Amino acid sequence: MPSTINPPKKTMQKPLIKPPTKPILFLEFAAQDDVAAPSLLGYSHFSQYIFTDADGNGLDDGEETQANIYQGVIHAMNDNPGLVNGAFFFDNWITTEELWNDTWVYNRSLSIKGKLAEDIIRSAYASYAESSKSD
Repeated sequence: MPSTINPPKKTMQKPLIKPPTKPILFLEFAAQDDVAAPSLLGYSHFSQYIFTDADGNGLDDGEETQANIYQGVIHAMNDNPGLVNGAFFFDNWITTEELWNDTWVYNRSLSIKGKLAEDIIRSAYASYAESSKSD
């Protein structure tokens, strides 16, 4: 993960008063690659991708926001074992590179393909796979 991306602070996460007695089921989870994503999911879905770098760090602000959201989800899962055991990340379907490059690469979307968030998810899943080998 690039050092310029700052994961959410622990103080921003709401602690659970007591653990739930029943499992929590997330049917799907997604975060838009847009700075409005935390409050307006899907706000610019399918709109044209225009690189925006207000902070001048060379990274797209929308992709940084999306990556921060996914990093927060991974942190919450890791910091609260058993609260969420896995997740289905929406809008990550299998396609040919040709179709992706002809269509999706030009649009804002919920997908993580080729974005900063993809590295976060890959890293998290790799660490889970590695830790399961030692179990």
